[in-house]
Amino acid sequence: MIKYRSLKPYKYQLTEEFESELPDVAGGVKRPELRYGIRAEYVVLYIGGSFVQAKHYAWDGPTGPPKAWAYMLGLISKKWQKKFLDKCLEPSCGHDGGYQLMEEGYLDPAIWKDYFDRVFEINLRTKKMSKWWARRWYETVRDFGGRSWIKDWKPKS
Repeated sequence: MIKYRSLKPYKYQLTEEFESELPDVAGGVKRPELRYGIRAEYVVLYIGGSFVQAKHYAWDGPTGPPKAWAYMLGLISKKWQKKFLDKCLEPSCGHDGGYQLMEEGYLDPAIWKDYFDRVFEINLRTKKMSKWWARRWYETVRDFGGRSWIKDWKPKS
């Protein structure tokens, strides 16, 4: 269970370390191999797939069209907003951590982006999000995730 607090300018911050295991295969995409583990300031990825986000890791939470569509269409009432957030928060934390490793040059997005996007979809389903909504979120991150930095990506030296 993820433990967090609200924060600005990011929306959320871990109040304790969060560890997860990246699956060997996500949505038919095999986890790319690492020659060595990665240790960034707040995110660690071990060769075997352990993914650790340190206490105080901050991220912006679930954003994007699926959330906006749900609110605009009135599909999620105020009563259900927290329940919706609970289904998205933990998957968004891991997804943002993976994107951070790519953005900082530790992982090549040409190799890792599709994998992290598919892990995100699987994690949404694990949190009991409907297949339809999980697929919309996946399509959104697949099509729009990382657009601000991927074109200028350079490996960390």
